[in-house]
Order: sequence, then C-alpha cells, then structure tokens
Amino acid sequence: MNHRDKNEYRMRTIVISGGSSGIGRATVKYFLNAHRDFRVITFARRSDKLQELSKELSEDQRNRFKGLSIDLEHPNFDELESAIKEFGGKVDVLINNAGLLIVKPFEELTEEDIKRSYQVNILSVYQVIQCVLPYMSQGNILNISTMGGVRGSQKFAGLSAYSSSKSALLNLTELLAEEFSDRGIHVNAIALGAVDTPMLTSAFPGFKTQVTPDRVAEYIFQLTTSDYKLLNGKTIELTATTP
Repeated sequence: MNHRDKNEYRMRTIVISGGSSGIGRATVKYFLNAHRDFRVITFARRSDKLQELSKELSEDQRNRFKGLSIDLEHPNFDELESAIKEFGGKVDVLINNAGLLIVKPFEELTEEDIKRSYQVNILSVYQVIQCVLPYMSQGNILNISTMGGVRGSQKFAGLSAYSSSKSALLNLTELLAEEFSDRGIHVNAIALGAVDTPMLTSAFPGFKTQVTPDRVAEYIFQLTTSDYKLLNGKTIELTATTP
C-alpha cells in the first residue's frame, strides 16, 4: 500500500446533527456500514431514539459510534468536544442535518415559534460550526436545507418560519465557503425536495414520495467523502418531487 492509500484509509471522524431519525439516522448507519475506518458522532434531543439506534448497531459499530443528547434550542457542546477529543481530536466531515419544522399560517405564528425555528435551523449551525472548527484542518461541511429555501422555487403555505430560516442557511454556506477557503475546508449544501421522513408526513399528511432517507444518505456519503473536492459554496438541488 502506497503513502496515498494510507492517507485515504486512515480513521476519519464524522459529526452529524439530528441523527436520531430520518435522514440523519440513515446517514449515521450508512457511514458506519461503509467502512470500519469511519467513526461517527451524532447528537439529537431525544436520548431514547439515540439509544434505540445504538442497539441496532453491531459491536464493532458501537465502538465507532457516540450518540449525544443535545437540545439545539438550548445547546451545550461540552460533551461534543469531549467526544471529538476521545476520537482523536480531529473532525473530517461535519453534516448539519438537524431541523425544526413548524407548520402554521403566517398570522398564527408566535414570536416563540419564530425564535425556535431560527435557533435550530440557522443559529445552532453557527454554534455547531464554531465548536467543531478548531478540530478541522481540512475536510468539508455539508448543510442540509430545503427546496423551499431556494430562491425562485415553489413555496408552500404554512412554512414561512421553516423555509426562510433554511434559506439563511444557504446564504451562510456561500459565505463560509469563501471564509474557509484558505483552510482547505469546503462548505456546500443540499436543498432537499420531498423525502419519506416523519418531517414530511407532519408537514404534508398523505403525501407520498419514492425518495427514501437511505437513498439520500447514500448521496450524502458520496458527496462528503469524495465529490466535495469538486465543489465549494454550492447548493445542490436534490429533488425528484416537491414539496
């Protein structure tokens, strides 16, 4: 094995927010299944869901996995930093997947609804990146947004807090790609259309799509392990159907 091969297959640490369900959960499992050299740290609000996920993993996978209970509405990242240090003190990939979806007509939105949406969907991304950045010397950050946050895309009633906060995430992606360009860190985003998750069901009861979390996880894996080198500051519109 040559020097390049050794670098390619060294242990790599992946941090994923919102890994207790949906796309985040599928992405955690995809990385752990893909190769024994991937270690995954994920965090979410519901510790019971993280425990369920851990039970589904093999013994080897559990040794390469840490599930942390962190509430992004009131975050404390001490445990996240400890987990990163325990896994070698280096992060190769950060996937900002967590999101909060509140579906209400505009005139019924409360100040608390808006604050919660912006805290989880954009402010917490600032906080997570600021926590993880000291442990990244290269690699990439992927932000998970929505097609509703893309300028000129089809919009849907009741999603003003969610889509506008996720739109800010796309702008932040472009800004950070420029700011981190001299560090060897690429920053990109995916704007998702309809994916068969609990979040979609809550927003659009009865709507069906063939796009599964597992299929999106496969795409995220490919993008964050190799294809990111070809992109920086880009939003990839990953959608077969809308909403």
